[in-house]
Amino acid sequence: MKRLLFLTCIFAYCALLPAQEHLMFMGIPLTGTINQFQTKLQAKGVRHDRQLSNELPRGTRAFKGTFSNRKANISVYYNSKTLLVYAAKAYIPDLTEENANELFELFKHNLLTKYADGIANDEDEDSFIIYVPNKAYDRAIGYISLYIWKDESYYNYPYLYSVHIQYNDWINSEKNDNVTLEDY
Repeated sequence: MKRLLFLTCIFAYCALLPAQEHLMFMGIPLTGTINQFQTKLQAKGVRHDRQLSNELPRGTRAFKGTFSNRKANISVYYNSKTLLVYAAKAYIPDLTEENANELFELFKHNLLTKYADGIANDEDEDSFIIYVPNKAYDRAIGYISLYIWKDESYYNYPYLYSVHIQYNDWINSEKNDNVTLEDY
């Protein structure tokens, strides 16, 4: 009887696991505290950019590393009260317009290939969003937004471009929103 109860509990636990699925950024689930997430990034060779992190608002931590075999700046977003990570972004700066467009199309193609069962919104030529479904349930676990940013600073002529790709975890974004709403 104990064995049957134990097996029933294990099966129930396994059935609930997909419901806890989180979106992945660089192979790391977008969950846990910022310090836990930072440790996992550093294990992949990404380094903390302390100077830029200090200049950014609380709730954002900056890093430098490699994303998709390219040098990239990385930002991780977390709730400043709970320290829970809910989103991360990689952006590749200092590109020409042509290089930015090529990289955008490459990233878009790769996202459509990797998340073939996702729901894509690509009505705008400079931005793209794909909702990543949870394989066990009929809902998204998060979304990935991709866009090109043009730096029109007067001292950057010819203008430079950057390609941004941001991963937003649905569960932890909702938790972040709920904690933020408590302040109002």
